[in-house]
Amino acid sequence: MVIEAVADVLADHFRGRVPTVEQIQDAVERQLWAGGLDDVTRAYIVSRAARAGLREAKALLQFLSNSPTLMNTGTALHSCLAVWCCR
Repeated sequence: MVIEAVADVLADHFRGRVPTVEQIQDAVERQLWAGGLDDVTRAYIVSRAARAGLREAKALLQFLSNSPTLMNTGTALHSCLAVWCCR
């Protein structure tokens, strides 16, 4: 089972240290491939990429919200990002 393989890999590799979320996700991805779950692996990779894009957009939106000068000149961009991020 994938979850057990991931837990074993993480336990062996990190030995008492706490892995980052990225490291855990990388291990999951590798074990999905190793388990021959190609379609699931591809979907997982696409999902990770989409979430990363969403985090970047939210960070940009936060930056624009905290910058009055950019907020005034970038209102259209801000509105677009606000709509996109809230989907």
